[in-house]
Amino acid sequence: MKRVICIDFDGVIHEYRGWNGEGKFNDPIQGAKEGIDQIREAGYKVLIFTCRIDTDAVKEWMDKHGIEYDGI
Repeated sequence: MKRVICIDFDGVIHEYRGWNGEGKFNDPIQGAKEGIDQIREAGYKVLIFTCRIDTDAVKEWMDKHGIEYDGI
């Protein structure tokens, strides 16, 4: 069984600058993708934690930026 780590989306992966509305996103935080890649390479399953209602928009943003994850 893989070990699991949850990573918050806003302010940890996504550069959160205050609420601008659902589906409104800024750039990734520098080094977030590389850090998540290292965590996954170490054998962890990565789950993205968010309170955003539109998780499909979060998935699209993650995919757009090439950030791999195992679930939201």
